Amino acid sequence: MNERKREVSMCERQHGFSDLRKRGFAVSCTLLMALGAMTVISSSFATNAAAGAPYWKVVKVPVDRVMSQKPYGILTCKCSILKLMNDGNNQYDWYAYELRVETLPGCAKWAGIGSPWQTHHAGMNFVVYDTTAGRDLYDKDPTDSIGWDSGTAQASVNIGLNLGVSAGISYSFSIAWVNVQDKSSMPDDKAGWRVDFNTIHSPSKNSYWFKPAFIEMTNDDKKSVCEGNLHVTWCNPNTGNTIEFDQVSFYWDVLYKGDT
Repeated sequence: MNERKREVSMCERQHGFSDLRKRGFAVSCTLLMALGAMTVISSSFATNAAAGAPYWKVVKVPVDRVMSQKPYGILTCKCSILKLMNDGNNQYDWYAYELRVETLPGCAKWAGIGSPWQTHHAGMNFVVYDTTAGRDLYDKDPTDSIGWDSGTAQASVNIGLNLGVSAGISYSFSIAWVNVQDKSSMPDDKAGWRVDFNTIHSPSKNSYWFKPAFIEMTNDDKKSVCEGNLHVTWCNPNTGNTIEFDQVSFYWDVLYKGDT
């Protein structure tokens, strides 16, 4: 596996989140970036082909990206790529990337050998590849969300567009005992996030799932391509040390011609 490792002294548990805390307990992150007002179709992903309405269809499930470093932990990124069908548009296509990123620290995976390592933070970036080919980042979620001091905090994802009839993807997930920083940049066509863990509580010590999503717009019947990068830092609470791993760039692409 092509990965880079760097050791860092002293575990900085709070990770500079004092300014986020000053802003208050804002756990709901909703974004409706659309061509017009949008009513989101609820469910993990919307599927509604009735009466020719637009709907989302899973068109590819890429191979999981896995960073496994014994005895520190495992970071896994799963993805379902959906295409908007029945969009009634012969100029553009829209592809949604629905992500599931799991952190599994060494203290949970390799408890039998006494691994002390917990999850400190995880990061991910997905950049639209070669925008000169007509590709653009169209929408993404969640935005900054604070759950550092709460065991019940939730973040919500709402992405989609309006083509006369609304077509959206909407769901929520737990951000209990974690903070989310939105590192995305629309001008750079980048969807990115960083998740910092409160190492006193269970998400740092057990499996945790982070579930962001983004939409890429392409020219009609053209391939959707994104470049991904993953990062994770594991923390040893006994020594205060951290160890970092990066996965060099990988690519996901899909081409599904037609709108049915």
